[in-house]
Amino acid sequence: MWASLDDRAHRAWARSVKYYENLKVVYQIQTLLRDWQQQAEDQKAARPSEQKADDRKLPVKTLNPALNPDGAPASNPSPGAHGTSQ
Repeated sequence: MWASLDDRAHRAWARSVKYYENLKVVYQIQTLLRDWQQQAEDQKAARPSEQKADDRKLPVKTLNPALNPDGAPASNPSPGAHGTSQ
């Protein structure tokens, strides 16, 4: 009879220790996942600000030497060749 009670007490103690140890493992996993999620959110928050900065930049136009500053083709690049005499 006493052996049976002693055996039950040991099993109950072992189950409570196992539960506590499993609880620690679950807590560690949850903490690790929470850290990873926070890092991912921080990286996402950093990326759009870089992209927004790029979106605000105006496109750069390169000047073609064959065109006048107004964009018309330069048929005669000498001064006064636009039909006005000086």
